[in-house]
Amino acid sequence: LQPSSPEYQAQAQLLLTGGIASNGLACLFIPFAWTLNFRGTEWWVRIQEIHPNQAAFIGISLLVAILGDVSGNLLFRLKELKLCLSEAALVFVGITSNILLLLFPEIVFNGLYSNGVSEVGFYWE
Repeated sequence: LQPSSPEYQAQAQLLLTGGIASNGLACLFIPFAWTLNFRGTEWWVRIQEIHPNQAAFIGISLLVAILGDVSGNLLFRLKELKLCLSEAALVFVGITSNILLLLFPEIVFNGLYSNGVSEVGFYWE
């Protein structure tokens, strides 16, 4: 086995950094998944009765998170097809798109927050 070239090592380090950033953003959904897993269906049904708009908010938030993940996969496919010229641009666009897709539900549902929809408040009900 030959050691990797310095160019390959730099490219791998850059892509790994982008992957860590994207996965770090995805960790924001761990509290909901953990709560739903340990509190169960009865808890989620009760939360939907107390806060009827909560299910729509969570659904849209998860959809946007999935789109962020898919956009990252699409960017890696573009790199494999040699349609992306720079690894640095690939990582920048990937992280930026994930951040924007995380902020999108916050902006869209800002009005719902004043009507009792909360991202974290319902965890303790």
